[in-house]
Amino acid sequence: MPTALHAPKTAFVTGASSGIGKAAALALARAGYRVVGTSRKVDSGEVRDGIRMIACDVTSDASVVAQWPPRTPNSVASNCW
Repeated sequence: MPTALHAPKTAFVTGASSGIGKAAALALARAGYRVVGTSRKVDSGEVRDGIRMIACDVTSDASVVAQWPPRTPNSVASNCW
């Protein structure tokens, strides 16, 4: 069983449906990260360009708290909205 230090790298990127958020998500995916992207207008679980998307409105605290992933030593969060 992998330890936390050997777990897959995960990136949580807001605004991943377009613009700089999408560019960041794609770059992280190319660098070997498992990427979870957010967008206000997406069906949760949808996959776009290899990025797993979840619905999240970063202007709503409740939406962010509901979707924010647990942090591990191999995780990174990028806020691109």
